[in-house]
Amino acid sequence: MSDWLSVSIELNRELVPIFTDGALKHGAGGVEEQPADGETLILTQPWERPSREAVSPRCRVTAWVKPEVREELIATLSSHLNVEDLEFELAIEEDWEAMWKRHHHRIPISENLTISPPWDAEDGDLIIPPGNAFGIGDHPTTRACLEAIDELSDSLSTCLDVGCGSGILALAAALRGLEVDGFDIDPTSVETAAKNAATNNLTVRFSTKSLGDFTTPRDLVVANLFAEVLTAMAPELIRLTGKHLVLAGIMESKASSVMELLNPHLTLMSATTTNEWTCLRYRNDQKI
Repeated sequence: MSDWLSVSIELNRELVPIFTDGALKHGAGGVEEQPADGETLILTQPWERPSREAVSPRCRVTAWVKPEVREELIATLSSHLNVEDLEFELAIEEDWEAMWKRHHHRIPISENLTISPPWDAEDGDLIIPPGNAFGIGDHPTTRACLEAIDELSDSLSTCLDVGCGSGILALAAALRGLEVDGFDIDPTSVETAAKNAATNNLTVRFSTKSLGDFTTPRDLVVANLFAEVLTAMAPELIRLTGKHLVLAGIMESKASSVMELLNPHLTLMSATTTNEWTCLRYRNDQKI
C-alpha cells in the first residue's frame, strides 16, 4: 500500500479555491476545511446564512496527495500563497481503516442498550455501521433520544420514528421490545435503515410515508430533526402522540419556537441541553 501526504495551511477564505484547485490538479484524494487554529465552529441550520460577523475571515484547509507530487504542488501554489506556511505530514494508507475504527466504538446507553459498530460489537448490542453521514449514537441529539427510548420503553408498546435516517432510534425501540414504524422522505435513508434492521434481525416497518399517512397515535413518537422542521410538523406530532413525545436536533436558541407550539397541547416533562443541542420530552396527559 502506498502513502499519502497531508498538506495543511491556514489562510484567508478567499484563497481557499486557489488551494483547493491546486490540490485537485495534483490528484488530491480529498480537501477538508476547518476553523482557523484557536477558533470554534459556528453552529447554524443548513438553510441559514451566518452573519458576516459570525464568519471568520480565516480558516484551515487540508488536502491529501501522493508524496511524489509535493514539489509540483508547491510550485503550483507558490504564485498565490505563502508556501512557507504549508504543513506536511506523511500518512500511511494502511492506517486509514484503523484510524476510522478508532473513532467509532461501543457506546453504552444503559444496561439494556449499547450501540456498536460491527467490528466492536458484543452479544446483544445494536449494530449500526457508521458512514454516509449517519452516526452511531455519539452525537448529543441521538444519545438524548436513545436514553429517552431506553427509559420509557418498559411501559410502552408502540413507537413512531419521524425522520429515521440510519434507523438507529427505531431499531433501539424495537430492540427494547416495541412495535415500531420509521419513515423518512429520503429513500436512501429508508434503504439504509432496512439494511440495519436485517443486520440486527429486528423487524421495523420503514417507509417513505408522510406523517399524514399515519392515522393511529403511538405510545412514543420520537423525532431527531431541526427546529424548523419540527415546528412545521407540530400539529401532526401532537395528533400522533399517544403518551410520550421526544424531540431532539434542536439548537438551544431555537428551542423556544418549538415549545411555543407544543406547550399548550402537551405537558413538558423536561428540557435538557448538551453542547448547544436541546432535547424536549413531552407527555400527553389526556391519553395517559
